[in-house]
Amino acid sequence: MKKNIYYIADKKDIYCKMTIDALVDELRELYPNFTFSSLAAVKDVIKADLILICDGSISKKILWTINVLKKKFILYCLRGDGDQYKQLVKRAALVVSERKSDFGEYYPSPILLSDTATSRQVDRIWRKEKMLSKRGSIGVLGLSQMSSRKQKLLEALDLLIEDLDLNMIFIPLSVEKTDKDVALSIKYSANVRNVRAEEYSSKELLGAMGKVDLFIVKDERGAMCAMAVNKPFVCVAEDGAVEKCFNDFAGEEILFDIDKISGEELYTKIKIAWVHKEAIAVEMLKKNQELKKLAVSGIKKLNEAAGL
Repeated sequence: MKKNIYYIADKKDIYCKMTIDALVDELRELYPNFTFSSLAAVKDVIKADLILICDGSISKKILWTINVLKKKFILYCLRGDGDQYKQLVKRAALVVSERKSDFGEYYPSPILLSDTATSRQVDRIWRKEKMLSKRGSIGVLGLSQMSSRKQKLLEALDLLIEDLDLNMIFIPLSVEKTDKDVALSIKYSANVRNVRAEEYSSKELLGAMGKVDLFIVKDERGAMCAMAVNKPFVCVAEDGAVEKCFNDFAGEEILFDIDKISGEELYTKIKIAWVHKEAIAVEMLKKNQELKKLAVSGIKKLNEAAGL
């Protein structure tokens, strides 16, 4: 039987949009006869057989209509914090959390299952963003969302550019928080590129990420993006996020608590990771396969909970 599936994600959150796009793509393959549409107004709620909500990004009026009509919905909570979702959680057919906690059921992001843009499209993006170079490249994901401790990372990036003449490619995961102003703090500005991530589709952005040699991430969001394109990463986390987010990802050799080391020490650790990036990629590929299986299980769980 044909069904109408509606979805809604925070337009200002690039990672949230990538998650919902990946989820919808997987469901489209499973249910080619279903109709999938972005939820934009109350009238859409009336027509919906199922609503996919990412990160609680929904107006009070639409939420009220969902509750009154008792519409079935699935909630993806990417930040792992239950407080902001209390109204939604009470009635959700399924609550999925990307961070292991007491809140929701844990499944890795469907981004891990995403296809990427064609090589021609990716090359076009790299030319447009002026990322093509004979230098190697390090991608920095979501740096603007770090606190004042980001200065340590900027110090380490300056040292890496000076030592290895690498390109630093800043890719924001939120439209609200751009990395551009942060990147301007780097001394060697000729080696810095700021990607206008909001201008590209999820597949295009992932495809562009796939040409980066090594990523620096601050949380599991960045890690998911790197693993989706089978690229090695190092985590520069703060406020104990290493223990909270990354126990399932990798060993201590790529997980750095920025509260406990200096900028120079961080530079040394990232440089070692750069030298051994191929070996790190091999190890991560094993873990990637495990996480992809879990992500597929998450899609199956969604199907069961939604009664599709």
